[in-house]
Parts: sequence; C-alpha cells; structure tokens
Amino acid sequence: MNKRRYRTTEVNQVNSKRVAEQGGGQRVVFGVDVAKEDFVGTLLKPDRSVLKTIRWSHPPQTPELLQGLLAHLLGARALEVAMEPSGTYGDALPWQLIRHEVAVYRVSPKRVHDSAEVFDGVASLHDAKAAYQIGRLHWDGVSRPWEEHDALRRTLRVNIGLLKLYQERFASSRNRLEALLSRHWPELTGVLALSAVSLMSVVAEYGSAAEVAAHADQARQLMRRQGRGGLRARGSSRRSLKRQSRRWVCPVLRPSASGRAPWRRTCWTTTARRSASSRLRRRGWRSIPPPGVWRGWSVRPPRRC
Repeated sequence: MNKRRYRTTEVNQVNSKRVAEQGGGQRVVFGVDVAKEDFVGTLLKPDRSVLKTIRWSHPPQTPELLQGLLAHLLGARALEVAMEPSGTYGDALPWQLIRHEVAVYRVSPKRVHDSAEVFDGVASLHDAKAAYQIGRLHWDGVSRPWEEHDALRRTLRVNIGLLKLYQERFASSRNRLEALLSRHWPELTGVLALSAVSLMSVVAEYGSAAEVAAHADQARQLMRRQGRGGLRARGSSRRSLKRQSRRWVCPVLRPSASGRAPWRRTCWTTTARRSASSRLRRRGWRSIPPPGVWRGWSVRPPRRC
C-alpha cells in the first residue's frame, strides 16, 4: 500500500501546468469528496494511479480551482468529475462544471462506504481516501451521469418540502393542544378525535366547555357546518353508529304482510331515512307525517334494527 496516495496539497500550491503535462493528454477522472466547506479531490489516470490530491475551501477557493487547475485539463476535453450526492452542500459545484461542459457523474455513498477496505485493506475512511475511492469506482464503471431535474420536478420537490414543513409544525402544535386540553377540557378528546375539524373549530371559537354550554345552539351549528358527514364520536364504528341511530326513529307507513290495514310503523336508521323520504314523496307525500296525525290507524311498535 502506498501511503503517499492520500497526501493532499492546497489548491493555491498546485502547479496547474505541470499537472496537465503529467496527465499527458489522457483521460483524467477527478473524484471529489463533498463536505460542508473542506472539499478534497483526487485526479486519477487510466491506470488508477494518483496524479494529485487537492484540498480547497468551498466556495471561496472553488473559482481558483476551476480557473487554474481544471482550465488546462478542460482544454484537452479529457476531464471527468465524479462526486457523491451528499445533500445540498455540493450542488453548486456540478452546476458550474456542467456550465463549462464538463461531464459530471455521481457515485453512490453506499458503494463508497462498502468499498472502504477493498483497495488498501484498511477499514478506516477519511476525506482523501473517499475522494480516491470515488474516482476509482468511476473508473470501474459503477457511476451514472449527473442529471439535472427539470423545472416541474424542482417545483414538486419544493412543494413537498413545504408540505413536510407545515405537517411538522401542525403535529407539534396538535401535541401541545392535546396537553392543554387534558388540563383544561379533558372530556373533549373523549368525544371528538384530536384531529377532527369540529374539535379545532370549537376550541378556536369558544375555548372552554362553559362557553359552549352558554352558546349551545351556535356551537351545534358550527360543528355541523365544519364537521358535516365526518362528525361522529371518536372510535365509533358502523355497528355502534347503527345502535346510536336507534334513538332517531323515522316513522314510515308501510302496509302489512297481507297488503291491507292495519298499517305498521317500521324502525329506520338515520342512514335509511333519506331513501324512505324520497319513496314517500314519489307516492304523493310532501313530508313524513309525525305520529300524532295517525288517527284511525293501527300502529304496531317499531321493530328493532
């Protein structure tokens, strides 16, 4: 193992012309290890030998790198750059390289991590070694071109990030609301789900159980307007809803089994009330009559649903 393989040199101490001459006009790969500020790049020749390992501070010294060292290699069109897609710290560098018509490739960080012990027999990993491995893996053909996203995909990614930001803030605020309700209004979360629109509307409008009791009709209208069809007890299923709906019996006149009087009243759930009303209107009824107007009819007790 050659220990001088990972020796780095500052970008302002590199002789650009000499490095270009050592390249001999051959195809050269520049493997870049991306960091927050301290970047390291290794120039590798086709025989996998190290031409030079350079370190520089990004972004202050990046223009010096492009204008000095890489300019001589760009003249021969023999330079390829391989990088890791490490977050957003290195996105400015491929953008500048692509504008200079440099072929940029990306190498998976997983491959770099897994190959830490392959080339030199040492399991450790540092910046200079990572830059060498990136260039070496590119020579071995495990990289793929660095593709820029179109405007539509960038817009979608921005909107998804904004949605995640709002969801995180909403989740943290909902957790604080649950803690405050457990202290000041513990019964509310037992009736309505914490994520229900009705619960948040009532809390925002009235704020306490006393205010809701003082304005019961207005609170009921608000909950119906905001909750609509989703207004139901927390954790209630269809079967439990059917049991609860027996309190609201829709009296509908139906003929008996023989087709003649006496008539009987059948118990209907709240869900079937609309269909029963439409059938009665088709038969000439303007509205469902209350039980008090059934004079002269033999009415049986409503059967269970």
